[in-house]
Amino acid sequence: MHTLSQLLPDGVAPRGEVVRFTSSSSVARWLSRGDLVPVQPGVLALAERAGEWEVRARAAALWSGAC
Repeated sequence: MHTLSQLLPDGVAPRGEVVRFTSSSSVARWLSRGDLVPVQPGVLALAERAGEWEVRARAAALWSGAC
């Protein structure tokens, strides 16, 4: 079993990548509990790190396809 911090070591990842390593039902559960939050379309972040500048910048880069 993975911890969220292991799945998102940078605090952010594309939703599809998280689903690929877990399942869509796990992602839905984490979103409903507030453990993960959407920060860009198709990009999720750890709730406790979503406000960090580095996480927001990486999310924007992932969303735009720059990473």
